[in-house]
Amino acid sequence: MNSDAGSCNDGVLFRLLCEEEVDVEADEAGADEDKDAETDKDDSDDVATEEKEHEVTAVLLTDPVAGRRACLITQVDVSARAHVERQMAALTGAQLAMLESVFPRHVLEYVVVGNMHTTTTNNNSGRVHVMGATAMSTLATQHNGVSILFMDIVGFTLMAKEVAAHKVMEFLQELFSVFDTLCDHYGVYKVKTTGDCYIVAGALMCRDKSGFLVIDPCPDAHAGAGAVLAFAKAMLAHARRVVMPHNGQPTAVRARARARARARVRARARARDG
Repeated sequence: MNSDAGSCNDGVLFRLLCEEEVDVEADEAGADEDKDAETDKDDSDDVATEEKEHEVTAVLLTDPVAGRRACLITQVDVSARAHVERQMAALTGAQLAMLESVFPRHVLEYVVVGNMHTTTTNNNSGRVHVMGATAMSTLATQHNGVSILFMDIVGFTLMAKEVAAHKVMEFLQELFSVFDTLCDHYGVYKVKTTGDCYIVAGALMCRDKSGFLVIDPCPDAHAGAGAVLAFAKAMLAHARRVVMPHNGQPTAVRARARARARARVRARARARDG
């Protein structure tokens, strides 16, 4: 039994980790009672150690009979609750990673802290909370010297008509996952995907010390344009390694870039209730 508990104070609550021995084999029924007893003894030696978590509350009180100070300790098994808490923590981390791949850090912080000024409207599905214009203006930022690249897939419309929808999604997932990896390698920012269109920007975002995407405080327009150009070349080469699902041919893509453009980044958020 392990614990980091200190001195006993009023209302002290701490979590205790202990080890319990649990039988892993049940007793076997047999005709001979002596043989059963021997079997039970052997089975009792085959045990497994299982970790349990307990919450222990220690409260100081006065013994009503002896008049002495006493310590009342209450111990509760919270192993199931602790397991759920760990699962929720892991789920929250996965959700945060997903959102972080879509939104910059200042948008995530704004949403998590809950500083959105919302207005409420009604529709057929219930109430909808929409971010107000004042709050939206704090999330919209303008940047000069940004390079933008637009990519689309040659023959995508024809292919989408000939194959099942899930095949189209599998193809896009495979192709865009390659592009996502290239974005990290060349240091460009994926703005969004729309259908078969993949849009990236250079000299706009960077990673902070915690690994979150943030707006680049000191963007280099020339370096950003070079990164976008290098990404475009790599994208054209890597796309050919992914085959089109309707004819098995290498994927061909078109890329158009506008260097040192003025870009406006908007973050729109909508929360639904009920």
